Amino acid sequence: MSLFTATLITGIYLILRGGLFLANPAGLEEKVRAFPRSQTAAYVLCGLGGAWFLYKISQLGEADFGNYSQYLMLFFGAVLVGSFLWVRDFLAVRGAAILALLISNELLQAAFAHYELPQRLFLVGLIYVWIVIAIYLGTVPYRMRDWIDWLYHKPRRLRALALAQLGYGILLVGVAFSY
Repeated sequence: MSLFTATLITGIYLILRGGLFLANPAGLEEKVRAFPRSQTAAYVLCGLGGAWFLYKISQLGEADFGNYSQYLMLFFGAVLVGSFLWVRDFLAVRGAAILALLISNELLQAAFAHYELPQRLFLVGLIYVWIVIAIYLGTVPYRMRDWIDWLYHKPRRLRALALAQLGYGILLVGVAFSY
């Protein structure tokens, strides 16, 4: 993926997400509140994240423990299946964290070694914030429920978050066209 594409897609994603939360259609709050414990979201997000992670393990080279990729795939596949069986609570949040980390890797790869473009740091800085949030929520996923409760406690918080996402998305789209 090129740096232009990575920045543009991230900007469009933020614009769409910010616009959705700014519009705040009927039923959105209930869906957002239900997300952390949603079994459907857990199966989709953990399934996609687990499959992508297992694929990445299958592509390991010899220098990256590629000789043991079958054992690693077996181990992490068992962890994935075990999480569906025994760690169901907040599994959707963990799945979203897995996907956020994997997507962050792809976006950072696109920005790697483009040191001549300092504006890439608008994307890279955001990605590092996402990584920290994903690691945090992956380890204490119930905090997402608490954050959602805090966010919807006062309408201006949701509006401020939506405007921030919308504004940063517009900034990233502009940055993408400046490369």
